[in-house]
Formats: sequence, C-alpha cells, structure tokens
Amino acid sequence: MELTLKENASTGYSWEYKSTPDANVLKEMGTWSESPDFSIPGAPGKRHRIYQGISPGQATIDLWHIQAWLAEPIPAGTFKLTVKVI
Repeated sequence: MELTLKENASTGYSWEYKSTPDANVLKEMGTWSESPDFSIPGAPGKRHRIYQGISPGQATIDLWHIQAWLAEPIPAGTFKLTVKVI
C-alpha cells in the first residue's frame, strides 16, 4: 500500500509518526520525498510511504505534520488511518 501526503519541507514541517503502527501487522517498507514544482514559489512537495501487510490484524498509521526539532511541536495537520490486513 502506498500513502502520499503533501509536505512542504522548506517550512521545516514533515510527516512524522505520532505513534508507530503495530509492526507485527503492518511494516513500512520505505519512505521518500518528492520535490515540489520549483516554478511555483512555496509549492508543497509530497511524502511517500510504502507499507506491506505482515500478518492478519489491524494497525493504525498515526502521523502528524510537525517541525520535529521542537521540544513540544504543534502539528500543522494530522493523518490517521486504520488498516485491516486479512
């Protein structure tokens, strides 16, 4: 499964796990960022994450869009998805 979210790294914000999914059910196989269209100043890029089901069950992908270096980050956005692996 591929998950793609808009991300604007030039502002210091990135999609980070608020809590990680159950690794016995769902495993992240890779993540990468896609650069924005540089012809549009301030345009967001994209964050891609690839997941693979490991065993039957349910896992939640819980992400927040934060400046990760802050001690108490304030999210600019959140994303939560519950995945059922059969």
